[in-house]
Amino acid sequence: MKTLFICLANSKKFGERCVAGIEVKKVGEVYRPVEKEGKPKWLRPISKYQHGAVREDLVGWIRLMDIIEIDLEELCPNGYQSENATFKPESIKRIGNIYYLKKI
Repeated sequence: MKTLFICLANSKKFGERCVAGIEVKKVGEVYRPVEKEGKPKWLRPISKYQHGAVREDLVGWIRLMDIIEIDLEELCPNGYQSENATFKPESIKRIGNIYYLKKI
């Protein structure tokens, strides 16, 4: 399922990466947060590696505030990490950046 999110975190985790942000949808020319229980819905793309870390080469280039399109495979809530979801690695692409307000 194609999904958009704004990157709010991209940190090193066990030698690889942990990426997370809020899910958005495009409404006309504007990106609006998807809400869950009245709050922005968080998304954390994970891999099947230990701790869900994602390979550096897949997401190391993502900057904060980038709008990312990703093809989700499966929601994988794990305790307090209800935002976890696996994805198709080849599907990641940058659509734009909220900070610069332009398409890439």
